[in-house]
Amino acid sequence: MAHALIASPFLDGHLLLKPGARAGARIPADRYETIRQAATDGEALPSWAVRTAADVWGLDLDGRPARGTVLVRHPSPYGYCRAS
Repeated sequence: MAHALIASPFLDGHLLLKPGARAGARIPADRYETIRQAATDGEALPSWAVRTAADVWGLDLDGRPARGTVLVRHPSPYGYCRAS
């Protein structure tokens, strides 16, 4: 199954994206770190991410694990970025 969301550093901030969607959500660095850690630790998707997915894209991700649901892109050591 493909990831439902992508969390990515982008320029001077962070984005939460849905693959194939035009709309995205800017998220603060601490929320990016929270979702990154949840995916690493195999925890549930944070409630703020569930609400954002519902509000922005109409997705129901309640109770889903972060790992497998969100692809977390890590900062590039070269300063390049890829949002989607």
